Amino acid sequence: MQDWLVTDWNLRAFRAGIREVSVVQAENVLGALATQQYSRNTAARRNEYEIYSVYYPSLQAAKQGARQALRPQPPRKGMAPRLFRLLAFLLAL
Repeated sequence: MQDWLVTDWNLRAFRAGIREVSVVQAENVLGALATQQYSRNTAARRNEYEIYSVYYPSLQAAKQGARQALRPQPPRKGMAPRLFRLLAFLLAL
């Protein structure tokens, strides 16, 4: 499954315009390891596509975050939005 996500789904999602994936933080160790591995594998393929995993504590928070991401955002001053998303990704690890 991990291989399919990274080599097939992510590439098709990127071509369709997806740049962020909302991830609900797992409640158990195996789930947490799987989502962290997905994020690392995805980051390792930045030369093919750029999709960032954004971690949320609950499904409700993930839905809210996804809705927020769909809203038009005013340009940020200072730090570029791309760098901001990368920082959020790294802090979530």
